[in-house]
Amino acid sequence: IIDRGETVTDELYDILRSYEIDYEKRNIDEAKIPYKFIGQIIFVLINFVLMTIFLSLFRADYFEHIRNVALIYALPVVLSIIAAFMVSHKMLNVFMLPCCFVPIVIRVFMDSRTAFMVHCAMVMIISMILTNNYEFVVLQIAAGMTAIHSLRELSQRSQIVRTAFMVFLTYVVFYTGYSFYHENGIKMDQWMYICFTVNGVLLLFTYPLLWMLEKVFGFTSDVTLVELNNVHNPLLQRMTEVAPGTFQHSMQVANLSAEVANKIGAKAQLVRTGALYHDIGK
Repeated sequence: IIDRGETVTDELYDILRSYEIDYEKRNIDEAKIPYKFIGQIIFVLINFVLMTIFLSLFRADYFEHIRNVALIYALPVVLSIIAAFMVSHKMLNVFMLPCCFVPIVIRVFMDSRTAFMVHCAMVMIISMILTNNYEFVVLQIAAGMTAIHSLRELSQRSQIVRTAFMVFLTYVVFYTGYSFYHENGIKMDQWMYICFTVNGVLLLFTYPLLWMLEKVFGFTSDVTLVELNNVHNPLLQRMTEVAPGTFQHSMQVANLSAEVANKIGAKAQLVRTGALYHDIGK
């Protein structure tokens, strides 16, 4: 604030005084710490209650399977704990944390609206422990929407790469615009762009993590369905040898049902796989 040998003017004294007042506010008495902790608990509970209300109103069928509930609530909790650990230990930058991993996973295994709701709840919880939380919320909401929109059905590894690039681009564009608006483009932090790059690279690990979550929670992703649709699959290969007529019939039914599913907005990959194997018992 004041360089060596600089004269302390009234203006600089006011700056020092304001810094002292702010410093005293940050050093909260031990008696006030429980109130802060209680406030954090209430804030977190409110976010999870709102998320639960949303699910009960629009996705009540998810409560029929414990795996759905476990995945929906476990992902934001784990990411929030990691973010809190990073902030409390001053480890790297919280913008390096690939928060968009959560909506991508929810979108692949469930649906877009649930993915966006879970993402919003997680972002609000993480923002509570940050100083400049408005910037974090704006960037993460925009990035989450981009991730959900760009990954409707995951059937190829290249889609994850494209999504990670789109998320990175969203971070860069929104942060640049945010900096121009608030700082007139003078004080843009170059370190933030490095954080966005690391975030995008870490987001590429979503593909192997999806396989792990699929095995742990018992879901079936579109990638697995694509593998099952491969005609070189041993079971389908045996079907072509033992019952070639039935195999041709199954292929026709699979193509027709997939076309119908596309028309009505259903999961075409899932319908195609089911139709392909519907006569496998023969």
